[in-house]
Amino acid sequence: MRKTKLKGNVFVGNLPENFTDGRLAELFDPYGIVVGAYLARDVNTGELQNYGLVDLAPKKAVQTAVQQLNGALVDGNRIEVRATEVAIALPKPRARSPIPISRQAPKRVFQVEYRSIARRI
Repeated sequence: MRKTKLKGNVFVGNLPENFTDGRLAELFDPYGIVVGAYLARDVNTGELQNYGLVDLAPKKAVQTAVQQLNGALVDGNRIEVRATEVAIALPKPRARSPIPISRQAPKRVFQVEYRSIARRI
């Protein structure tokens, strides 16, 4: 399950349309420890965007990865890779309802009846 805010210290842009979080992590694996790799998703629809974030450690690995991968050709796209000053975050997409609202079962209505109890003396 994805976290609420997805943080990263490396921005990667112009990614191919069929790219995944896993492939993004594999791309940065040779340069350091990939703490997380996340593709941006449309908040409302959940569709993948063509950019993402990578949380890479240590800082020296970030510099090396940016130098080696900025302008590299990945599946026919020349990617843009740059380090961020501060870790930036992507919002988590909203979860979709598994059943459309119009097809959900109607809410049950309950009626509570109050009765007085005869007192015994």
